[in-house]
Amino acid sequence: MGSVTRLVKTAKGREEIEHRRYKLAGKLRTLLILIDGTRSIEDIAGDAQKLGAPEDAVIHLMREGFVAPVANAKGQGAPGRPTDIARGEAPSAVPAAEDDTTLADSEFARFRAAKQFMNDTAVDNMGAMKKFTFTLKLERCAVRQDLADLIDDYELSLTKSIGRDAATLLVERLRLLLR
Repeated sequence: MGSVTRLVKTAKGREEIEHRRYKLAGKLRTLLILIDGTRSIEDIAGDAQKLGAPEDAVIHLMREGFVAPVANAKGQGAPGRPTDIARGEAPSAVPAAEDDTTLADSEFARFRAAKQFMNDTAVDNMGAMKKFTFTLKLERCAVRQDLADLIDDYELSLTKSIGRDAATLLVERLRLLLR
């Protein structure tokens, strides 16, 4: 598999994120959350290293069926919409024109994807009391700006729990989702 090959969550991977059915270890689960079909295997391996996941984390996720390679006709993954990423599905092209209803749905989907990402990564990586208070703040968020206002607290809490490199990685991904 070349470095232009992208990975996407399988149904099993989405089930693990939603229901924790397979009880992946914290760092493997956090890495699984980060896999969205937009980045190369090489980039994901770098993420695994920053998270402190095992060296074979990407291989483990593939071997166990949580993720699978996906490529377009040119051998490169296409950028995805936040709704695709939130569902963990293979990315699709953004339609050329959208009506107001689609834009409103898209805005909600972007908010929901970012909020879910923050919740999943906070629950997986913060200490018990900090994750409880952070998720309470998160529940009060109604728009993407509310989530953006929590970034400093999110980053500080993650840095204390998992270190600067891993926290920076998660915050960078969050900022992409909030765009």
